[in-house]
Amino acid sequence: MTATVVRLKERDRELIDDEVFGVLRRTLGDSAAEDVIEDTAFLLVERLSRMEQLVHGGSLSEIDRLARSIADLAGRVGLRTMQRIAGDVSCCARRADVVALRAVVARMIRIGEDSLFCLARHID
Repeated sequence: MTATVVRLKERDRELIDDEVFGVLRRTLGDSAAEDVIEDTAFLLVERLSRMEQLVHGGSLSEIDRLARSIADLAGRVGLRTMQRIAGDVSCCARRADVVALRAVVARMIRIGEDSLFCLARHID
């Protein structure tokens, strides 16, 4: 078995935990790890899109549930910044702080997009 070395750019290091990325590759193998990462990325895109809809009129409990789901998925593939911000969204929803919620969701969407692009670069 040959080892695959993934070098991350500075910005990518802020968004991707390369240790989690490496563990996935070592435990599942390159092909299976890429499948898991791609599937997770697809689910994250769906959930981020749904979050954009919910923040403009969805129930806070549904936003909280969705944010926790996003945090879980992001954590699985090492997107720690996105995971942390999704946790912040959940916290705002539980506190019913709608003003902060909208701001944090906007940040999560921006970071989510950047994170998913970084992830896609490292799959290839």
